[in-house]
Amino acid sequence: MKATFVVSATLKAGKDRVQAPEPVTPMLMLAKFSGMNLAADLKGLVASSEERVSEELSTSGFTGELGEHLTITLGEKSKQKKVLIVGLGKAGRFDCGTVRDTIKVAMNRVVAARCERITIPIMPDRLTSSSLGLMPTAHIIKCVAEDVLEAKAGDGVVEIELLTTPQGKRHVNAGLAKERRSKKPCGVCADVEKPSKSEGKPKDKGGKAAKKDACSK
Repeated sequence: MKATFVVSATLKAGKDRVQAPEPVTPMLMLAKFSGMNLAADLKGLVASSEERVSEELSTSGFTGELGEHLTITLGEKSKQKKVLIVGLGKAGRFDCGTVRDTIKVAMNRVVAARCERITIPIMPDRLTSSSLGLMPTAHIIKCVAEDVLEAKAGDGVVEIELLTTPQGKRHVNAGLAKERRSKKPCGVCADVEKPSKSEGKPKDKGGKAAKKDACSK
């Protein structure tokens, strides 16, 4: 199987929260940290089905541990036929490997559900924005998605739609276009630069840009 990618700049950063029209998609992926509620910005993406999603999260006992997932079928009248909730684990332990493991789950679930497309929002004010920027996030998503789908039998194609803001679109496109340096067993590029609020890249003792191993987990 193969992966194709499309970037939709439909998210808009409002005064209090991100605003976005509910995406029309066979499967929408939402991510949740353990010990936290689903972010208010993400709820806006399923506004017409928010009550159903909240009910399913409560009754299922979903906690948000890394690797945990829940697929909710909303029906033909909903803008999203299915909503996939994936766990990110504890916020303090978020790293490149978290994105890797999450996308592995998402790709396996979209194939199992026989969906031809999955929509993944990358929120601009996400809790992890200072740990991993838009460009490396999009690059890891691409690397992992391609590897998982290549291992699947058949010649099907899964379209992966990444939602972002107009301001973030160029960074996401840069991540998708970034050349892959090598292949490791985990299926992610060799390393990913970790952003810094002050200079964009943290420095090590030698003055060179420090890097975070995407395969550290």
